[in-house]
Amino acid sequence: MNSDLYREMYKFEWEQRTHLLSSINIPIAATVTLSTVLATMAFTFPYSKSSYKVEFMWTAILSLACLVTAIVFIFLSVLASEYTKIPPAGALRDHYKKLLQWHRNHGRTGKDARKDFAEAFDDALAVATDENSTTNRFRGGCVYLATVFLCCALIPLAVAGAFHVVTSIQKSETERTEHICNRQLNLD
Repeated sequence: MNSDLYREMYKFEWEQRTHLLSSINIPIAATVTLSTVLATMAFTFPYSKSSYKVEFMWTAILSLACLVTAIVFIFLSVLASEYTKIPPAGALRDHYKKLLQWHRNHGRTGKDARKDFAEAFDDALAVATDENSTTNRFRGGCVYLATVFLCCALIPLAVAGAFHVVTSIQKSETERTEHICNRQLNLD
């Protein structure tokens, strides 16, 4: 077995874990921003004076559904934290001492004990690397899907924003016209 290869692979997967943990910050920030924009539009939309209220509501609901799905994937990514570690140095040292004692009690040499220990350690590294790789692939997939759903939320959010702008312009035009009419009626 190639011990150096297993060590490098284990180290890579552990560093990948750190990278994936930090990469979730971007979807979290985007989720907060998009949710704030959607909430602001939903609370300031003039529902009673709009001919586009149904269209606005459906696009806002679609955007909200995409945001909720992205949040689910963000949580899955954060909660997928089952990583396999190699035992601490003290436990490894104690295991080697017991293994060395066992070999000596059975008429073998310290060289046999070191060989068995190295093989067991390589096996533990291989298992840990495989499990950590699986966890990293799952976590990376969740980050990717969260980002995809955030991008998907942008489209209906932009359409809802267009409905919001058009309705706001119509509302201000109507209010201005009513104000002018009221002023003219008061002057006569």
